Amino acid sequence: MTGIVNSTGARSGVIGTTVGTPASKIVQVAYSQTASPATVSSTSTTIVSSGLSVTITNLVSGNPVLLSFSSGVGVSSSGESHREFYRGSTRLGAGGYGMVNINSSTFREWNMTWIDTGHGGGTHTYYVYHKTGGAGTSYIVWSTSYYNFSATEITA
Repeated sequence: MTGIVNSTGARSGVIGTTVGTPASKIVQVAYSQTASPATVSSTSTTIVSSGLSVTITNLVSGNPVLLSFSSGVGVSSSGESHREFYRGSTRLGAGGYGMVNINSSTFREWNMTWIDTGHGGGTHTYYVYHKTGGAGTSYIVWSTSYYNFSATEITA
């Protein structure tokens, strides 16, 4: 084997040598974020838009879009908070609980991801929707926290 040998005798591969081919590559990233948002909450037991969104235009039709949303999360009293992604008015994922179901009155960090392969290309706006599980208030963003919402086009 060729390569670089260090003082302990360990050998590394030749620089510039390709070992396998990555399955996907990042084409572009669109994002929305703030470190000082207004509080976003809901007492609705029906799924509603949080008003937080990100828009991306696929450069290559058919490429998947990786969605990622991070923020603090909390529920007043002992209720539940349900979250999920929408593309326009189309729900992504499945189930009445959404993609995330939190049952905690402690405010903490949480993350949610999804790969959207069914968009057909073009320009799309993605949203975070949420609801309470019946009691209390669902907080998706607290005024002293942050959020980051990104849409990343990747190669198929």
